Amino acid sequence: WIIKWGIGLTIVIVILWPVLSLPARVFSSGYFTFWAVISIAWGTIGSLVIIILPLIESRETIQRVLVGMFTNDSVAERLEEINSRLRAIMSAMPEAERLYLLEKERAKKKEAVHVNDV
Repeated sequence: WIIKWGIGLTIVIVILWPVLSLPARVFSSGYFTFWAVISIAWGTIGSLVIIILPLIESRETIQRVLVGMFTNDSVAERLEEINSRLRAIMSAMPEAERLYLLEKERAKKKEAVHVNDV
């Protein structure tokens, strides 16, 4: 639908709009005002469409993000449970804790190098 509307509106703006001004030849003050009002209305409607349609199309994603920002208690509880299990495993196996900390350091260094490269 985007291509169809894009081609249609392009034809209206590039061909139909100038063709409609040909019969008037020289614009009177009132006719010029009419064309100016139509141009401003066209631009305003276009701006509203450009701003509002993406918001409407993305409303579900925006809603999920907002819900996640303000009601992520269940996620935090699950993460805390996973962290407590991980701590229990690492305290039972000191070698696993050492390997985990080494891997964590490597990841931090890799991320720091990546940030510095960018």
